[in-house]
Amino acid sequence: LTVAETTLAIPAASLDLAAPAPNPFNAETALAYSLEVGGPIEVTVLDAAGRVVRTLLHDVREAGDHTVTWHGDDDRGRPVAAGTYFVRLFSARGERVVKAALVK
Repeated sequence: LTVAETTLAIPAASLDLAAPAPNPFNAETALAYSLEVGGPIEVTVLDAAGRVVRTLLHDVREAGDHTVTWHGDDDRGRPVAAGTYFVRLFSARGERVVKAALVK
């Protein structure tokens, strides 16, 4: 009886989205993200129903560490209600989502 041994290589994360800081937040929160490979990305804020509240970034970014700030407003610049929101980082390499809690 011969048993073959297989080693699986697990690739490093190609993108990462850290938890908002601070979280919960009142005036603003910073969203740090890291890209292993540069390219087009989109960072959006979604409400609990999954609707886009704010598009924070829709652009091309180089590989590396980056930060974007959300000031608790919608795409028209109006303050949003207190509550739980979801920040979504999307690229050709995948998608990450984190929760952000806005308190007033």
